[in-house]
Amino acid sequence: MNLEEFIELLDDVFEDEEGNIEGVDKFKYFDEWDSLAQLSLNAMINEEFDITIPKNDFENIETVEELFDYIQIKIK
Repeated sequence: MNLEEFIELLDDVFEDEEGNIEGVDKFKYFDEWDSLAQLSLNAMINEEFDITIPKNDFENIETVEELFDYIQIKIK
């Protein structure tokens, strides 16, 4: 999976029909970001990549690209 494909998954999580999400975006600052969005994001990551991101690690991830890179490291 590449970053563009990952962003497409995020489009679904954040219900972004415009396709405005970019790798440099800080997803925790999206208007849609709330506890439900966080649960949905974690569920998508678990379902798609079969990993769970520990809370401390998740708190340190800022951008979409950092999240993608973290996942790529964990699935190797």
